[in-house]
Amino acid sequence: MQIQRSDQGVSYCGFRIRQGVILPSRRKLRRYRRHMENLEQMGGELGEALLQRRADAIEATLAHSTSLGWRQRYWARVKEAPC
Repeated sequence: MQIQRSDQGVSYCGFRIRQGVILPSRRKLRRYRRHMENLEQMGGELGEALLQRRADAIEATLAHSTSLGWRQRYWARVKEAPC
């Protein structure tokens, strides 16, 4: 635990909590990316309903944070990447 300025926020459970925003940590973003990539590779093996449920669970880890812009940029890069 550290005593620091309040404008730096507080780290808690993989998030940086500041006044008015909840930011995911770099580690949390890496894990999101890795899980989505794994899910994308397994997509053909899973049924559509199971694939959607797993994707929803991964999305839920960032849903309450201020990460919409990051997620939009991530998916824009995924769409641009050659298959």
